[in-house]
Amino acid sequence: MPLDKNEKSWAASCVCKSCVEYLRLWKSGKRNAYKFEKPTIWREARNHLENCYFCTVNVNGLNTKNRAKWQYPSTSCVQRPVKRSPDSLVLKNISEPLEQDIEGPSPSQNDADFKGMSNEPKFFSQNELDDLVRDLNISKLASELLASRLKEKNLLSSETKISFYRERDKELRRYFSEENGITFCSDIKNLLIKMGLEQYEPKD
Repeated sequence: MPLDKNEKSWAASCVCKSCVEYLRLWKSGKRNAYKFEKPTIWREARNHLENCYFCTVNVNGLNTKNRAKWQYPSTSCVQRPVKRSPDSLVLKNISEPLEQDIEGPSPSQNDADFKGMSNEPKFFSQNELDDLVRDLNISKLASELLASRLKEKNLLSSETKISFYRERDKELRRYFSEENGITFCSDIKNLLIKMGLEQYEPKD
């Protein structure tokens, strides 16, 4: 379920079906209380490498069987929900305020540890652009198109070449052959060694 009036790109943009149904039952009086005293509080991440919740959460291997035991990290940009205890105050109306100052004080520019976010553009180097292309898993043509669009927006560093992707497979062509319109690998051993395999064993 999408959230309305969400103007923050870093905040959650939807609510799971289970939470939506729980809230509806609570509002209609079919449930006495919601299961959390405080909801998740989102704050804008100031360092995506260290305290961004989405960048640090690794969900590889997460499934319906192990999700109850899954350990989520604690970061400064997310205040995780507080589960309601049996003795907690029950809100009678969903519109009742929880707390006036749930987000806490914001860092001041006068603080010694405060680091403001720069609005200066960060240009893609060739290696960074290569990493992006690999992560997106796009074709050679799409890679060149992406690089071209970034170039139009002046987001590429001076040494980054758009034409790089036209010949990105040049070093690997020697390991392939073509017959009757069919392309196949004709030198598996050297191809795997070229790609980083230390030793090739055909039986493997």
